[in-house]
Amino acid sequence: MLLIHYLILIPLAILGGIYFGIKIKTMFSFQNKNFLIYYWIFILTFFLMATLLLSPVAIFLLYSCGGMLLFDLVAFLFQKLNCLKIAQGVKKLAFHQIVPLLFSFIFTVWGLFNAMHPVLNTVSITIAKPMEPLKIILLSDLHLGTGTNQDNLDQIVQTVNENNIDLFVLSGDIFDERTSDELKEALYQKFRNIKTTYGTYFVEGNHDLLTDEVKAKYADSNITVLEDESLFVADHFYLIGRKDRTDHPLKMEVLMNDVNRDYPILLIDHQPSSSEEAKEQGIDLQLSGHTHAGQLFPINFFLKHGTYQTGNYHLVVSNGYGNWGIPVRTSSQNELVLINVTGINEKGLN
Repeated sequence: MLLIHYLILIPLAILGGIYFGIKIKTMFSFQNKNFLIYYWIFILTFFLMATLLLSPVAIFLLYSCGGMLLFDLVAFLFQKLNCLKIAQGVKKLAFHQIVPLLFSFIFTVWGLFNAMHPVLNTVSITIAKPMEPLKIILLSDLHLGTGTNQDNLDQIVQTVNENNIDLFVLSGDIFDERTSDELKEALYQKFRNIKTTYGTYFVEGNHDLLTDEVKAKYADSNITVLEDESLFVADHFYLIGRKDRTDHPLKMEVLMNDVNRDYPILLIDHQPSSSEEAKEQGIDLQLSGHTHAGQLFPINFFLKHGTYQTGNYHLVVSNGYGNWGIPVRTSSQNELVLINVTGINEKGLN
């Protein structure tokens, strides 16, 4: 998985390095040809190393290139419209690229801070079926080790236990390819201390390496792994856990074969891409993650995150508690989601 991302990022890093190098070069008058050779070697190496090491510097460079390009495009547009004074004013506003560089630095530092300070967000859901109130905490996309550590695990356990939770849901990508064995063991040990009414449940994400050993570790930590299966919990509601879409899950209609649709039906699916299928099959509440709310602005405008409702179907897509690749988040806040679920009584009232 990491290799695929590198194959995408390396060409972008080279193109970005060339563009960045040209823009910075315009700030100075380099005449010495030997110096120019070293200059380009340095710029391209710097971009490639920042990308390969998945450093926050890569995000600063990304936003710097984006800011410079934005100024160039706006100036070009006004030039084409023959508004030469405005175009010149835009170029002056960039102030020899200092403005986009400064803005990118501040934005990246804010993203670092944001990634390291997760919050607890609360949402309320009313299901169109009779049911007792249910308190759920949704943890998704922890990506343990990328900006998250053992202190975060302690915070998660404390938050769950302080809120008297009925159900603790882990909706995938708790670990990824870079999570150390030490951190994995820390999670297994610490999550044994979680107290809930109906238990803790896990479904795999596209970055999880769900081997038999990992399943056994989760079981020892009182975490139930659900793989394309449904449970009738406390004669109260159904809980369906689905394999990640990259692992060829069963069709929703198959998973619903033994489900009594008169009861509330909760689905845990790492990716929200199954929402249409879930809605058609009568799922009342789907809990997902995966999108990270884009993680980086402005990707958040193109991906699902937050809460959605279509008729009697509800979808909650967590921003995620952690970060993939680089511990920088500029699109939203890292979060745990506390979901207060209520039903209707026979008269249709909450």
